[in-house]
Amino acid sequence: MEWDLLNGNADAVGGHRWISPDLVLVEAVISEPDGGGRIAEPFELVTGDPQLLKGFPRRKPVDADKNEDC
Repeated sequence: MEWDLLNGNADAVGGHRWISPDLVLVEAVISEPDGGGRIAEPFELVTGDPQLLKGFPRRKPVDADKNEDC
C-alpha cells in the first residue's frame, strides 16, 4: 500500500508514504527547507546537503503504542 500527501503549497512540500512487506510504515518528506515540511527522529537523509536539516522544524516522535494524529 502506498499513498502521496500534498498539502498547501504543493510546489514546496509533499510526502510519500508506504507500508513495507514487513508492515513497517515509511514516510518520505519531500520539502524545500522553508516549504513547511517537518521531520521526526529517527530519520534518514536520502539526498541533499546534510547541513540543510538544521533548518527543518522537528516534530515529536510517533508513539507506536498510542493512536495519535501525526
